[in-house]
Amino acid sequence: MSRKASTTVLPALGVLLIAVLLWGLAPVANRYLLRSITPIHLAVARFVVASLLFVPIVLLMRKQHWSRADLLRALLCGLASILGYNVTATIGVQWVPAGIASLLTATSPLWITVLSRIFERTPLHWAVIVGLALGLGGIALLIGWTALQPAQQGTLFLGMGLLLFASLMWAIYTVAVRPLSARYGSPASTGITTMAGTLPLLFLWDPRLLPSVGHFQQPDWLAFTLLALGSTVVATMLWNYGVSRLPSAQAGIFLNLMPIVGALGGKLFLDEPISPNMLLSGIIIITGVVVTQLPLFLASHQQPAERDELHEESMHEKPILK
Repeated sequence: MSRKASTTVLPALGVLLIAVLLWGLAPVANRYLLRSITPIHLAVARFVVASLLFVPIVLLMRKQHWSRADLLRALLCGLASILGYNVTATIGVQWVPAGIASLLTATSPLWITVLSRIFERTPLHWAVIVGLALGLGGIALLIGWTALQPAQQGTLFLGMGLLLFASLMWAIYTVAVRPLSARYGSPASTGITTMAGTLPLLFLWDPRLLPSVGHFQQPDWLAFTLLALGSTVVATMLWNYGVSRLPSAQAGIFLNLMPIVGALGGKLFLDEPISPNMLLSGIIIITGVVVTQLPLFLASHQQPAERDELHEESMHEKPILK
C-alpha cells in the first residue's frame, strides 16, 4: 500500500472500528433504558437531543450549496436511518436479548453487498452467493431455535423480524449516504440526515415524555448519553467518514464486531446468557458475512499499482442510488 493510500485508508479503518464498538453497546443501553421508559419516548428523546447537538454543524452548511437532488437524498437517508433503522430497532430490542439483537442487526453487510451489486449492475461473485446462503441459513437456524423456547415466542419473533427489517434499512442508508459524505463531508451529511429523519418523531411527542426522562438515575443518564451522543452523533459521523473513503461492502465488514460487543455487553451489564445455540448461529452468520466480503480481500492482494488504482476509483465512485 502506498503512503498516499495508507494515510487515507488507515484513519477510515480506525473510525469504523470505534463506530461499531459504540453501536455494539447500543442494544445493551436500549434494553437497560426500556426498563423505565417506553420505546417511543426513548426514540423521541434520543433523536431530539441528537438533532440539537447537530444544529451548529448544520448552520455551517450555509456555506455549502446542496442541490435539490442531494437534499431529497438526505431526506430519504434520514427516514431510512432514524425511522427505518433506529426506531424500528428500539421497538424490536425490547423483546430480544442484546446479543441476539446485535447478531441480527449485524446482518447489514449481507444486504449492503446485495444492494451494492444491484445498483452497480454487476454480477454476483460466487463468494457472495455462498456467503448469502450461509448468512440466511444462520438466521433461519437462530429463528428455529427461538421457536423451541416455551416463553414469549410471539414477541421474540416480532422483535427479531423488526430487527432484520432494521438491518435492511441500515444497509439502504449506508449505500445511499456515501455520495453525500464524499461530497459534503461526514459531519454535514450526518447532521442533515439525522435532523430530517427526526422531524416525523416530533408528532409523537406527548406530555409524559419529560417526566419519564426526569426520573432517570445516574446509570440511566450514562446509557442515554451513550445512545444520544455516542451512538447517534459520534458513531454515525465516524461511520459516514469511513464509508466515504472505503467501498460500502468493505466498510460493512466491521459490523461483524457488533454481535461480539453486544453479547459481552448484555452478559456484563444485563446478566443475559450466551447459549450454545446462539453462539453456533452467530458463527454461521458471521462466516457468511466474511465469505461475502471475500472478493474484496482477493482484490486487496493485487499488485500495489493496481490496488492503489482500485482505491482511487472507489474514492471517486459515482452515486449508487439515483
